Amino acid sequence: MAVSAVRGPEREAARGLLLKTAAGMLGASEIGKLDIGHRPGGRPHLIGAMTDTHISVSHGRGVVAVALSPAGPVGVDIEAVRPVPALALSRRYFPATESDWLGGLPAPDRAAAFLWLWTAKEAIGKARGAGLRHGGTRQRIPLPGVWPPEFAGLRPAEVPGSPGVWLSEPVRWAGCVLALAAVGQMPRAVSIRTDGST
Repeated sequence: MAVSAVRGPEREAARGLLLKTAAGMLGASEIGKLDIGHRPGGRPHLIGAMTDTHISVSHGRGVVAVALSPAGPVGVDIEAVRPVPALALSRRYFPATESDWLGGLPAPDRAAAFLWLWTAKEAIGKARGAGLRHGGTRQRIPLPGVWPPEFAGLRPAEVPGSPGVWLSEPVRWAGCVLALAAVGQMPRAVSIRTDGST
């Protein structure tokens, strides 16, 4: 997985970061042989080498994140932390256990925690190939034991009620929150590469 702060068009930056990350897995000389296409439904895929590698892209508000996995479908989502009516939104969209957890946090922590819950649900939806359609915001997720999180690697937890779907612990990075999900098996060698050059 790679993340980057960007200035300018996020879609272009996400595309560049994905191709650069994929080329890094293959060897830098391969970047010109890669391209990105979209399957029916909008899911991105690599064209050229590594066509069996699953990919996911997220971008917005000056940040991008990409994930690649040869092991199976993967989803990534990133959100810049900003003021949101966290409790009202959580009561509208999330299961009661998650709204209660959010309400138990100190008020200054709620926006970031809400946005992480949202990114987790988006990442799971992307890994499944469905986004947030069909009640994706009601999907229960494993709640972190501590908030704000202290990054200790992307240790996965199985998503309740969804055997074989895995979600990373919360990640905070440079004023953002992000989540990584995978279907089948969370990749064992998961790392975050930060890249400020995009």
